[in-house]
Amino acid sequence: MKFMNIVLWSLLCGAPALRAGIAARALAPTNDAFTNSSVVTGLSGATSGDNTAATVEPSEKVYGFGSNTVWWSWTAPVQGWYAFDTVGSAFDTVLGVWQGTAVSNLTLVITNNNEIGQSSLAAFVAATNKPYRLQVYGVDNTQMGAISLRWSPLLMLSQFAVTNEWSDVWLNRSGYALSQPATKITTQTTWMNAYANVFLRTTSSTPTPTTATLENMYGVTVFTAQAFQKPPSSARIAHYDIAAVLLRGTATRGIQLTVNGFAASGFSAGNSLTIVSNFHQVTVVHRSIYVTLTNKTSTGLLACKYALVRPVWELLAAPGAFSALYHNGVTIRTNAGAATLDCEVFKKTRRQGLVAIPKPATGTLSMRSSDRGSILFWTTASGTNGPLTLVTRRGRPVFSAFQPAGFATFSQCLFDASRLAFVTGATGQVAQLALYTPRRVPQLKGTLAIPAFHSAGLDKSGIYSVSSVTGITTVCGYNNTLKMRWTQAAAGSFYKHLGDTTYALLTSTATNDMYTIYKAGKFVSKHAYGRK
Repeated sequence: MKFMNIVLWSLLCGAPALRAGIAARALAPTNDAFTNSSVVTGLSGATSGDNTAATVEPSEKVYGFGSNTVWWSWTAPVQGWYAFDTVGSAFDTVLGVWQGTAVSNLTLVITNNNEIGQSSLAAFVAATNKPYRLQVYGVDNTQMGAISLRWSPLLMLSQFAVTNEWSDVWLNRSGYALSQPATKITTQTTWMNAYANVFLRTTSSTPTPTTATLENMYGVTVFTAQAFQKPPSSARIAHYDIAAVLLRGTATRGIQLTVNGFAASGFSAGNSLTIVSNFHQVTVVHRSIYVTLTNKTSTGLLACKYALVRPVWELLAAPGAFSALYHNGVTIRTNAGAATLDCEVFKKTRRQGLVAIPKPATGTLSMRSSDRGSILFWTTASGTNGPLTLVTRRGRPVFSAFQPAGFATFSQCLFDASRLAFVTGATGQVAQLALYTPRRVPQLKGTLAIPAFHSAGLDKSGIYSVSSVTGITTVCGYNNTLKMRWTQAAAGSFYKHLGDTTYALLTSTATNDMYTIYKAGKFVSKHAYGRK
């Protein structure tokens, strides 16, 4: 009996931490759990609560360091714009509006923090068919106390819309241009709730284009505003000489890939490929279309010839990701092991070899590959790159511990089967480029100073550099010993390298976009599109 009295005395008068825990459990709010959400009703109203002893459920979503969540449920009596706020609460609140029937499977409608001082305000269009779940919590685990929750319909004070129109353009090295009209409507609305809180909301919408226009190298229109065959719900185009590839759907819900050929008066119907799930990307290389998937199904190549799609080969997937795809059928799949980065090299469906790159103890591992499957890699630590190692597709070393003299801090590495170049220097400054041959003992072929540096790259027949000064872009082409073959300066910004010494410049004004295509410094075509 004496022992029990001591225990009771300890619980009632001593052990303050234990008493606090018992009190916290005793005072946990009734709407702590999602399933016990407090129900509120009406067009407008107010309620109160407290989250001092509330918790976060294991599968509950909060933002940042939020904790101590409590829940309300409300169904709109009439469809329209409403606002909920936490004005009058005793702490810095976060207010989330969700829809769903289980805390582990909710869809976020809107969330807000600090719209009105430390108080939150969430405005949204409410439908009448499903309840909305209101989640209130503090920005971190020190923010808790009394909660004031108010709601009311919104009164629109003003609305202002701005429409921007332009053209999305795809160019090829033959000088053709495929364009789609693009529109973005931005609407700014001023709202006021029943408590005289005035606030702005900005929304934007982009209608999906379903037509396109094709111009030839002379700027002559081949066809105008023609509809796609099997148009996608959200057009994304990969354009090249003979077809436009359209994607419809999402990576998680499935992709519909459609190929549209170019006929004299519009698009010709091409075949379609349905990818049920696991879509990764589509890449157009020369006259082939590569479609890569995640590691749950397969990876394959589709060849496109005059808008006819037929499978050429398919490489079954395995754990890992495809880091490189080349037009000759070479693919490289990487997979991170415990101590190495494993790179499998394939030629179409045939495995060529495995390259195991040791993971560095410190620093960042970088790699490049070539269309022959050779792999170059190095480690960057404390701003210094290298030394570099090159191995064949079968993992045989070509060279190791190579450090380009004076280029240990290179900002760019250019690599293919026959060339290895390093660039050091910042954008807009004088950059230095060094060119080597990737042999057992790399041989320096030459160095190059690039003023007002913009970019540099490898081309089929050499190296090109881009410089930009006050609206004038200079592009130079060099052979594989860095002897200049051609140079060209013109107004505009560098838009894109199209391959085979072909590139495009873009000149934009408030009312016009001008794309000019050049090949080895010589004019090929010009395409102008209005904007507003």
